[in-house]
Amino acid sequence: MIYLLLSDKIREDHKRKFQEWIHGTEVENVMSFGQGVHDVVEEMTGKLAEKELLLTATAMVLKYKAGEWEG
Repeated sequence: MIYLLLSDKIREDHKRKFQEWIHGTEVENVMSFGQGVHDVVEEMTGKLAEKELLLTATAMVLKYKAGEWEG
């Protein structure tokens, strides 16, 4: 999640993909659509967690603290 907090580029990419999913999904009923939203958000979160190693996240925070992060 640190990637989303520090990087506008990453956040915008996920926002765009989520908006594309919303527009491209047919709504059969509110309950199934709500479950689909939940599933997509969980999948996106899972992908971020897979990529986010503690060392990398810590390095991002330290670079930000030093004024070297341009996220």
